[in-house]
Amino acid sequence: MQTALPETITVAPTTAPDLFVVTREVSEAGQKRIRMRLVEYRRFDLPHFRGSSIEPGIVEAWVRGMERLFEDLFIPERDQIYLAVHCLEEDARDWWTRTRRSRPEDAPPVTWTEFPGMLFDMYFPSSAKERMKDELKKLTQGSHSVLEYFQEFSRLLTYVPFVARNDRHRADMFEKGLSPELYKLVQIQHLPTLEASVEMAMRAERGEVVLRERAEMEQSSDRKRLAESEAGPSS
Repeated sequence: MQTALPETITVAPTTAPDLFVVTREVSEAGQKRIRMRLVEYRRFDLPHFRGSSIEPGIVEAWVRGMERLFEDLFIPERDQIYLAVHCLEEDARDWWTRTRRSRPEDAPPVTWTEFPGMLFDMYFPSSAKERMKDELKKLTQGSHSVLEYFQEFSRLLTYVPFVARNDRHRADMFEKGLSPELYKLVQIQHLPTLEASVEMAMRAERGEVVLRERAEMEQSSDRKRLAESEAGPSS
């Protein structure tokens, strides 16, 4: 569940006067909290994004770098967007300023959950989007685990979220790529969300592993008994 951002923020900037102004005014306590975060934040090697090279790999690398930093510094979700835009420079900074100013006044504050998608929309060529859209539609589990399959599915979906109409459609796309055995077990449940489908698939996979290991143990025991019976009683 997304956490609503504070309604305002104005921080003493290092580059642009409107560095952290998102849409509305924030409480003085909120401003003080972000200032303290910034002091700590600037001690680290910050991953800056300039927007000068339009390649999905560069955008993805920056997003992942930011998420690692959020995790390492225990940054709460409500503060992540403010610290992220601090790392935008040059063309990316200009893009953010235009985006912020064109956002309707009654629109909810931008969150970090929403922000990467906005960034991909701007710095992700149409040709690359089409290629990844095809990759997503053709993606299957193959010999990979459910977790490995989901990670690749999620990565591609981050680039082309428009492919799925809603959460149920995302779940349906994910399920169709599962192995035939898992697909039969998961699809029949008609689960409403992608998260529920992934959880069910992982549970089914664990059940399959247990059954397979049990069958292998029984076969091994059968072979051992057969070998002992053929050898006859020991003298």
